[in-house]
Amino acid sequence: NYEQFGTSAAALARHLLTLLDGNERVAIHLPNSIEANVAFLACLVAGAQAVMINPLYTEHELVRMLNIATPKI
Repeated sequence: NYEQFGTSAAALARHLLTLLDGNERVAIHLPNSIEANVAFLACLVAGAQAVMINPLYTEHELVRMLNIATPKI
């Protein structure tokens, strides 16, 4: 339900705030799912930039994406 979704996102956002210093990038390496949406919303609430990483990327594509995006987490 929406209440649980919001509670989960808020809890993750609070945790992200302990790890981030301002507007930094967070890599999210999850398939399309409720969990990916919770992580995305948590980034927004924490003031972070969400970098969505496709879990079907090959190792080469994943390394390239991470090198370009340079996420802190």
